[in-house]
Amino acid sequence: MFNPIGVAVDVSGNVYIVEEQNNRVLKETLSAGGYIQSVIANSATNGLIDPLGVAVDASGNVYIADTVNNRVLKETLSAGSYTQTVIANAANNGLAHPEYVAVDSSGNVYVVDYQNDRVLKETLSAGGYTQSIIANAVNNGLSYIGGVAVDGSDNVYIADTGNVRVLKEDFADPPSLTFAFTAIGSTSSDSPQSVTVENIGNLPLDAVAPGLAFTSPSFAQVAGPATQVDCTSTFALAPGADCNISISFTPKTLGSISGSLVLTDNALNVSGATQTVSLTGTGKATPIVTVTPSSSSVTTVQALSVTVNVSGGSGNPTPTGSVMLTSGGYTSAATPLTGGSASIVITAGSLPVGADTLTATYTSDATSSPIYNNASNTVSVTVTVPTFTVTGTAAAVVAGATTGNTSTITVTPVGGFTGSVTLTASVSSSPAGAQNLPTLSFGTTTPVSITSATAGTATLTISTTASSTTPCNAANQMPRGLPWQTGGGAILACILLFGIPMRRSRWKTMLGMIALLGAMTGGLLACGGGGTPCTPVVKPGTTAGTYTITVTGTSGTLTPTGTVTLTVQ
Repeated sequence: MFNPIGVAVDVSGNVYIVEEQNNRVLKETLSAGGYIQSVIANSATNGLIDPLGVAVDASGNVYIADTVNNRVLKETLSAGSYTQTVIANAANNGLAHPEYVAVDSSGNVYVVDYQNDRVLKETLSAGGYTQSIIANAVNNGLSYIGGVAVDGSDNVYIADTGNVRVLKEDFADPPSLTFAFTAIGSTSSDSPQSVTVENIGNLPLDAVAPGLAFTSPSFAQVAGPATQVDCTSTFALAPGADCNISISFTPKTLGSISGSLVLTDNALNVSGATQTVSLTGTGKATPIVTVTPSSSSVTTVQALSVTVNVSGGSGNPTPTGSVMLTSGGYTSAATPLTGGSASIVITAGSLPVGADTLTATYTSDATSSPIYNNASNTVSVTVTVPTFTVTGTAAAVVAGATTGNTSTITVTPVGGFTGSVTLTASVSSSPAGAQNLPTLSFGTTTPVSITSATAGTATLTISTTASSTTPCNAANQMPRGLPWQTGGGAILACILLFGIPMRRSRWKTMLGMIALLGAMTGGLLACGGGGTPCTPVVKPGTTAGTYTITVTGTSGTLTPTGTVTLTVQ
């Protein structure tokens, strides 16, 4: 033997050797613990020149890389002898210095086309071969390829010598599918994902019960594209045929979920052979964020404490991570959760006046991110400026009273108000037709100074008017006439009557005198009759009834008001 360079072994333990310098391929047949040598091919009979590679299939057929002749030969075993055919060569396949060969369970041949930096697959079909490129320099970066091999699943391995690496071209291993993080009960955004089951052998591939099964309820088969036939649990594939399995992920639990799609069939002529597609995904939940401010209303001089709780729901782990508050231009620091809760204090003046919306945003950390989505919630708070209220005690007085005629006015600070409050008061409602309205005064009790949370007071004095009557007196009474004037007319009438002559001829003359006397008597009575009595002068007081007094407190732009009820008796 001279310069053996390649070797292969068949299922029976027989060894095949490439003896390069002698231009031949030897078979060492195992027999009784020893080997019996025979020549399969050589230069004299087969024209070999510097063969380098050899392979053998399950049927004992031998494949030879006849390197210098730029061809790959098949030596078909039949009745203990071999019949040679050419699988590929330079003329038909462009081979340039093929050095190594391998064969899979279906009889497909793999060739290292050394000077072309590529690995070819010669697929057996109807007794002939169809060539395809598995890997090359352009697509795979191959350089100075040093060997090729095929495993029991028909995956191909390449010694990429120039790049100091070994590559695996995975044609037969079932793939592994990973699905996107998905909320529990929802279907993942990348569902469905599909795998293709292909019969790459030369015999039918048939399912063996259960045929097709999933090991986790979070994974399920769904209808696939119309362009492919969906596999069933009783699939039967002719050589070269395939079917599709489309898989969706709908997590049933939190966290990482692993499962498998298991195919049971007669692959490689083994009834009950299995192929397993690994499936992984993560079930996530959206936690519940609750935002609770210490008060729904604060002023610009008050701080606000906000508690944020994050819950994963009953039976689920407590979320970890941090929360942040935002509102308009305000953003808090990220605050870590402790036991699913965090408290954030918003300093006074951080929020604008008006209705503000606080947004609490939860961000999961490395521990919770595999099971919890980020989440947020909002709450409304009202921000006002500090102010005060004005209230007063009711008053009941008798018109004109000078005691008990006051009301205590209280100025109460709200929201941290401090400052000076000037009070004024006016009658805002009164009985119909009321006269002599009450007058109002605070005297020196206004302004009221507020320096703390303690209320201040002032005294409102209410002045009313009592009614009065002015009696008759010498200044307003008219003088009476002389006493005789009262009956003067009657006396004169009597005198004239006694003086009337009884003669008829004087009768008319007497009647005229009597008339004249009557006129004189009337004039005397008018000029000097008795005086008229005087009428007393009555001045009304403040009208009795109920009055409303409005009290206004002024401090800067603030003008709160309050009312006092006044009853005048």
